[in-house]
Amino acid sequence: MPRFRLGGYFMEHSTARKIAEQLAIDIRQGQGFADWDDQHMEWPFNDWLATNGRLNVKVAGIISPETDIEGILFVSTFLHIEDTDPGPLTETENDLAVRQWLEELGVLDGIQWISMLDTQRIALGGTQPRYRGMRFTCSTIEAHREQVAKNLERIRELRCRNEMQDK
Repeated sequence: MPRFRLGGYFMEHSTARKIAEQLAIDIRQGQGFADWDDQHMEWPFNDWLATNGRLNVKVAGIISPETDIEGILFVSTFLHIEDTDPGPLTETENDLAVRQWLEELGVLDGIQWISMLDTQRIALGGTQPRYRGMRFTCSTIEAHREQVAKNLERIRELRCRNEMQDK
């Protein structure tokens, strides 16, 4: 499997929400699920980037390897590694153009350049954002909760039956 070293701009979810607001990206997908917003924020961001022709950056939800904080990485450099990892990347003109774009959107603080190995398989789906149109809805989450409840009930029934048979 190919290996990549990534370079890009990391920010906490609160900063990424400000960018989403500036770009009119509905990260809540009309539902207002606060616990889902942060975990899946990359999908509506990448949809927006692909739709608007910003193919020089891809967004990924990560845990910063430097701070162990969850957030969003705007990946602007993908370096395919043949044999030996060259070590940390430095910002290029393309990276600085992405940084300037983020600053024009009002992100003056709270972004950090990060260079890391792609241990989270960010490049697996390609190095450009793709429109996926993935959305979570109440019915999807409710259906999941209902299925979990049914599964738990079935487990309880089986345990009860097994206990009866053991007696």
